[in-house]
Amino acid sequence: MGRRTWLVKGWRLGLLPGAPSPTVRARPGTGRKADLIMAEQVRASHILLMYAGSARSTAKRTQAEAQSQIQTLKTQIDGGADFADLARQHSDCPSGKSGGDLGSFGRGQMVGPFEDAAFGLPVGGTSGVIETQFGYHVIRRTG
Repeated sequence: MGRRTWLVKGWRLGLLPGAPSPTVRARPGTGRKADLIMAEQVRASHILLMYAGSARSTAKRTQAEAQSQIQTLKTQIDGGADFADLARQHSDCPSGKSGGDLGSFGRGQMVGPFEDAAFGLPVGGTSGVIETQFGYHVIRRTG
């Protein structure tokens, strides 16, 4: 095997620095854990507070009000409040009905600041307040 082939295979298997970590998953339909699949996906939940003028918003609150409210929610989360309950009560995203759960997503599927925050968190970690064109978010990585 040539050096280039070895480097490509090593990167794909997560053996080289900067390579994504592989995840062993069952091959669909077989139940066998035979395939290494590059795990460039995360699972996350979020709370979104939109404001008048943010993208796709129907909210009537001002940007300053949204920022103040999301900071209050972040403080409550840091103090031990249940993330999913707060999402159900306050999030402007339809995912709020399911506790803010967005499911799994890969790189390139979310707007930049949101993606950077979600992929940068450890599983179980909660972000600070993240601003996107849709409003203010607090993100929790769940997988």
